[in-house]
Amino acid sequence: TSALPYGKARIFQEDSRGGSAFIGEDWGAYTPVTEKMELFVGESRDIKVTRKQKNIERTRERRNSDNRVVLFDQKETYEVTVENFRNKEVTVTVLDHFAETWDVASASSPWTRKDAGTLQFEVPLKASDSTVITFVVERRNLSPDRPLR
Repeated sequence: TSALPYGKARIFQEDSRGGSAFIGEDWGAYTPVTEKMELFVGESRDIKVTRKQKNIERTRERRNSDNRVVLFDQKETYEVTVENFRNKEVTVTVLDHFAETWDVASASSPWTRKDAGTLQFEVPLKASDSTVITFVVERRNLSPDRPLR
């Protein structure tokens, strides 16, 4: 019967016990009676991916005539936990990005090099399941004078 003014909209959904569950909020623009309003209520929490860097080890240091390190290689160990909170099986694509020259020394799951800077894992998960992927990346010819990206 009247336009919706600019303001915060809070969205609730009926839960399984007949109550209301808050699912998100957004700021809505002024909307005339005949128009549609779009609201963004947030990202789904059905899938959770947590990445931890467990170890960094500098290897193969190369020095100049002043005994200053000019190049080195680096081994980095990572742990990625993927959790599925859905009631159905899913396949999660996990991407990790590395600059410079790199290769995977070891991995607990099959992986592919999507492009020069992207490592990809395809992780199938059953309903309400989780898995942990560990992998070691060797990065080569890094310079202490050039910051890592």
